[in-house]
Amino acid sequence: MKIPNELDVRTAAEPAAKEARDAADFCVGAKIENHPDLQAAVKWIALIKDQATALDEKRKTFSEPLREVLDRINAEFKPATEALALAELTLKNKVSTYLRSSAAQRDEVLASIDPNDGVDKKQSALVKADALVPPKIPGLSVREGWTGRVTDAGKLIQWAVEHRRFDLLSVDEKVLKAVTKAAGRDPEIPGWSPVKDLTIAITTSKVE
Repeated sequence: MKIPNELDVRTAAEPAAKEARDAADFCVGAKIENHPDLQAAVKWIALIKDQATALDEKRKTFSEPLREVLDRINAEFKPATEALALAELTLKNKVSTYLRSSAAQRDEVLASIDPNDGVDKKQSALVKADALVPPKIPGLSVREGWTGRVTDAGKLIQWAVEHRRFDLLSVDEKVLKAVTKAAGRDPEIPGWSPVKDLTIAITTSKVE
């Protein structure tokens, strides 16, 4: 199908634009003061709608060939863009898995520290835990936080009443998540199961 050139488009569009402006000016100045005026206005509206439909069909004779060409171009590039999207997503998932695994291993080491252990043993455990955390990498942002879910609404409400935490009586997970996030740890609320989570972001413009 032939691709329209700019001159053909302008030649078709400019007269149509003038006719449309004339119609608009006429309608702006028109008055409806009696029944015949009303009947005439209804006819004008029908004519304007017909003109708009015809104009749209004319526009499509120019735009459809372009759309078909664009669709063909997009189809040609689609396998490459999809493959790159899959490659990015695959690596991001692997990065996330590694970071979450490292954080979990570090937490296990920290949890294994016995308060009765000697200073040297505690220090050794802290060094080991610290080594499990990846170093800062330009473009990679990792933020640790807390979230959770309700596991027993009854226990949660009972605890809220006993501790006069009336803000938690609605068992609203958004509120409970905010409380957990603010605490930066397990708030130890019965019926609420906290989960430590990571927020991972990669800013390509900052990658070195």
